Amino acid sequence: MKGAYGFYAVTDYFSHKITKLEDVTEEEEGKLLADVAKEVGIKHYVWSTLPEVKERSGGKFAHVHHFDGKHRIEQYVRSLGFEIASYVAPSAYFQNFMGSQTRKVR
Repeated sequence: MKGAYGFYAVTDYFSHKITKLEDVTEEEEGKLLADVAKEVGIKHYVWSTLPEVKERSGGKFAHVHHFDGKHRIEQYVRSLGFEIASYVAPSAYFQNFMGSQTRKVR
């Protein structure tokens, strides 16, 4: 990243085998990406985020870790003071439609 103006960062919650809550490393990974970007002088940091769900639902949805973790990472990125920070919240990526849950429509 050294010498780059901007950096687009996204983590993949589902890329790891998760059998218990302690296996979730997305928040740690996201914060590390931001720390490294800040350290090497990235001016424009773009974070792929999601809204926080647990508080917004009044605790009804307390186990949507991939949303809440991305939101906590967003708050962390905001605290780092990048010259420019942008936040995108895509509802899905194209890759979401290429797995075993997809089918061909004729």
